[in-house]
Amino acid sequence: MLLFLPPPIDTRRVMNRIALGCAGLVLAGASLAAVRGDGLALEAGEVHVGPSSVYVSVLLTNTTRSAVVLDAQPVWQDKCGLSMTISGNGRAPRAVPNDLAPCTRSREVIQPGSSLEASRTLARSEWFPSPGKYTIHVSWKEPAKGSYQNQPIVIEVQ
Repeated sequence: MLLFLPPPIDTRRVMNRIALGCAGLVLAGASLAAVRGDGLALEAGEVHVGPSSVYVSVLLTNTTRSAVVLDAQPVWQDKCGLSMTISGNGRAPRAVPNDLAPCTRSREVIQPGSSLEASRTLARSEWFPSPGKYTIHVSWKEPAKGSYQNQPIVIEVQ
């Protein structure tokens, strides 16, 4: 007797997709799956909360069949096109400044199936001074749409 079983499913990734899609919640140290928008998927790659710093990385993936163009902004290390604002735990929203060389491009192009990755290490005492939930808003502007797109990622700092 032959028994055919379907391939195993990565249930952790499926549950992360459900959690992020429903609640926008990221637990510290977890990796998340994509929030799907109009042809772009924002994914929190890694969130590491340490004693003195918090490391956050994101991927913005083009899920369409054609290239997507973003207005370039001088943010997040050497990547152009993504910006970040942090709020929460009783604090007003603050833009994360670019502490590196300014972006020299006016446009960032993401090819079909490709991703734009950005990461930052932020001082815990400055950006996350007390335990609680913080919202990191990642935004980008598509000239074809003429407006900023924004996706929140919520992290909990213990």
